[in-house]
Amino acid sequence: ANKNSVVVLLNGSPIEMTSWIGDCNAVLEAWYPGEQGSQAICEILFGEYSPNAKLPITIPKSVGQVPLFYAYKPSGRGYGYNENDGKPLYPFGYGLSYTDFEIKNIAHNINADNSVTVKLDISNIGEYDGAEVIQIYLSGKNYEVVRPIKELKAYKKVNVKKGVTENTEIVIPEEAFFYYGIDLAFDIHDGDYSVLVGTSSENIIGSFELKVRDKKVING
Repeated sequence: ANKNSVVVLLNGSPIEMTSWIGDCNAVLEAWYPGEQGSQAICEILFGEYSPNAKLPITIPKSVGQVPLFYAYKPSGRGYGYNENDGKPLYPFGYGLSYTDFEIKNIAHNINADNSVTVKLDISNIGEYDGAEVIQIYLSGKNYEVVRPIKELKAYKKVNVKKGVTENTEIVIPEEAFFYYGIDLAFDIHDGDYSVLVGTSSENIIGSFELKVRDKKVING
């Protein structure tokens, strides 16, 4: 294939791409874009709009990595973004832009209602105006039931003009720490958590530790 090729995908579920991904310069995931889809695709391809969306799924390297759809104990095989092994072709939350961003000065405050406010600076260091989606994942330890290793709990799309730095805040609600315990109650349970801040489930830029003790969120 011509190396100066762009593949536009029109699909509703993950596609195995490993067999051909090396034969093109770029892939645009358009899903089922509707009657205005052709115009939107052209605006992106010709640089009138900088893409900023993120994958709501994991793109596997092979069909053998297709995930199971329930909470299960991790295996060496690796199924999706919430396991450590078996890296996908493109992870959950992945997505490129025509510009580049830099994230610094990650800090947090624990609020009286058990929510957590994450603060950070995001700079557009590229050549185009654009937007980045900041994603916050919780990775828990000492669960009383089987839980995913990593879960998306908050996110925010931040528009930043080229050469500009924006300060932004993202709130992790108290409900992010809720799950069904062995008592079958959907409630906040004691545990230790790593809060992971990044631009995809694998591109983690910073982290900090929290604990839940006696239904209160505290610093770890």
